[in-house]
Amino acid sequence: MTKNWLALLLVAAVPLWAVGCGGGTEEPEGGGGSTTETTEDGHSHDGEGHDAGEGTTEEGTTEDGTTEEGTTGNGGNEGGETSTASADSAEGTVLAAVEAMKSEEPGKLWAMMPASYQKDVNDVVHGYAAKMPEEAWTKTFALVGKSLDTLKAKKEMVLAHPLVGFSGIDVEEVAKSYDGTIDVLASVVKSDLADLEKLRTADVGELVASIGGQVQSEISKIAPTLPGGADAMADMQKSLNSVKVKTIEETADTAKLEITSTSKTLEFKDDEFVESWEEKTEEVEFVKVEGKWIPADMQKEFKTGIEQAKQTLENLPQEQVDQIAQMVLTQVEAVEPLVDGLAAAENQAEFNAAVDKVMQFVQQMQGPPGGPEPGFPAPPEESEEASE
Repeated sequence: MTKNWLALLLVAAVPLWAVGCGGGTEEPEGGGGSTTETTEDGHSHDGEGHDAGEGTTEEGTTEDGTTEEGTTGNGGNEGGETSTASADSAEGTVLAAVEAMKSEEPGKLWAMMPASYQKDVNDVVHGYAAKMPEEAWTKTFALVGKSLDTLKAKKEMVLAHPLVGFSGIDVEEVAKSYDGTIDVLASVVKSDLADLEKLRTADVGELVASIGGQVQSEISKIAPTLPGGADAMADMQKSLNSVKVKTIEETADTAKLEITSTSKTLEFKDDEFVESWEEKTEEVEFVKVEGKWIPADMQKEFKTGIEQAKQTLENLPQEQVDQIAQMVLTQVEAVEPLVDGLAAAENQAEFNAAVDKVMQFVQQMQGPPGGPEPGFPAPPEESEEASE
């Protein structure tokens, strides 16, 4: 199942590398080039506070004779719309990535990847889907979807169950984000990922844009209802708004950028955690691949990771996949009657009794201490027939 996340991880690598996570470096003295930063109003401004124009280029000569080129780009425009101005430069690519994250548009991050990289990701996802037995895949997604529907429909009974009270959970706080959390999960489980036939030929970029965008939107909705969620969202926006980019050097297919951003840090001092904002600056090298600017480190590591993924798929015996799928299918068939029992409960007593059956199943799965290894209990119907 982890292979399904490969595409999203690869897409995430673009802005993560671009923003520059890691140790900082001192800002070069007399730093030439221009600086472009994003602000809370969604605009990009140069170092002197002016709105960054589209494609504006400034050149200067350093003490060693190297030409420094500072390309400014418009990171946003009137009305809050995201602009792709200066996207043909390395600096513009970073600013566009930041704006895409701020506007929760993962599809734009995918579009920043070179075409051959996108094809590689598609090939891995298609290869994985081709190996998966359809029955186990479809029934697993259907069961999870049914479980989520049941949990949402039985919200009051879930929160009133004795186990919830014994756990010490703040029921009122949980209730605020309960529906939203289920909606986030449902946006994935009930998406095209559940259709294996579609996944075998899907454009991962479209999945990232549609499913990824919906997941981000649902998370943004429930964040204010989670403890500390509103602060976390505000901190993320503050960090994204703080990004400043300066072009140190740029040629036709290589560039060196100085990227500065601030992030919140936690430090344990005097027997308590102290929050502070820390600014970090680092130099990041970019290369142009198939007309797209990407971090040089990504170019070095991407192909290796893709080849390893393809090799893993090629070496995975179909017989082993089928055996695992059959085990999963057996488990799904055993769990489904339990979910149906929860859904059929008409009052708290019936719901609690249905939960007891779920707990018994879990204990069977774990196996008794010192007993046989955990296994997959047979569906109730099969067990009754076997006993006869």
